[in-house]
Amino acid sequence: MPFGLKNANATYHRAMTYILHDYMHDIVEDYVDDMIIKIKIQDTHLDTFCKILDHLLEYNIRLNPNKCIFGFLSRKILGFVISKHGIEVDPNKVKDIS
Repeated sequence: MPFGLKNANATYHRAMTYILHDYMHDIVEDYVDDMIIKIKIQDTHLDTFCKILDHLLEYNIRLNPNKCIFGFLSRKILGFVISKHGIEVDPNKVKDIS
């Protein structure tokens, strides 16, 4: 990348950590260019989601709807299984290592 941004991923991650600092590890997890909004009580799902989106709009951050996944109970993402039990390592990835 002679003319590209070499630190774009790290800069974006640092910016998202700064922007979402109040919500980190409580209702939001971010890793480089991925973000997970985790809600424990289903009744507050929409309110929490709107609060995070409003907060992102304050900083003029826009999400690509083609890359967004909404309302799942359990899903494999980036080598982890995300469910109502929390974030766990994907058993298939552990099996491949051992």
